[in-house]
Amino acid sequence: MVTREEEEARQKKRRRKAIIELYKKRLGSLRKGMDLSKKGKLKEALESYIEYLNILSQFHEIPEKSLSPRHFDHKKETTELLLISQVYWDMAKIYDKNPNLYKESVRCLNQFAKFTVGFKYHFVNSEMLRKYIKSKGCNNMDAFKKVYMEIREKSGACYVSSYCFSDFHPVTIDLRRFRMVLKSNPTGQKFVDFYYVVSPVVVSFCQRYPIFGFFFKAITSPILRVCAYLARWPFL
Repeated sequence: MVTREEEEARQKKRRRKAIIELYKKRLGSLRKGMDLSKKGKLKEALESYIEYLNILSQFHEIPEKSLSPRHFDHKKETTELLLISQVYWDMAKIYDKNPNLYKESVRCLNQFAKFTVGFKYHFVNSEMLRKYIKSKGCNNMDAFKKVYMEIREKSGACYVSSYCFSDFHPVTIDLRRFRMVLKSNPTGQKFVDFYYVVSPVVVSFCQRYPIFGFFFKAITSPILRVCAYLARWPFL
């Protein structure tokens, strides 16, 4: 005779097996959502996106609203993390079109930021958001600008140095420290704000036109090295 506990264990095992099978097919829902979004079928796209996110939440046994990068392997699942950020980004734009769904748009924007900050693709996502704001395609402009500022600040990005050297090069690390020093006074904060407005545009231009990028690196790298050297001085 099967006990109640054994039956519950069997049912739980069957449910888990069903979720795993569903998880294997999750990218189908994602692709469908993206295709529908491109065709302008936004309501249907949302349904597919929600289905994709719900599959992820069931697999990780958490509510969809609690999905976080900590539930994923950052090395093995970088592509999945990028895809999730894109899903939340598209959902935020779709919800933004309906004034009654403002809160849901903001929630998706915050999720987009959560799955952006600290990852290799943060610059790409940041640029995508900046260009969208510049196009004035959003209704809740303040919400989109706020998230852009948060991504910019929390990412700790030093765009020019990262472009000329790398994210974890000693020069870039020293310049991040120098940035913190600058932010400690009003004038320095204004300079940092100006830098974050201009530098993504410059780096984007350099990436689009490699020849210009070559000369930009040649001119800028020595200057950055000097700034990094000064940042190591004890009085800073």
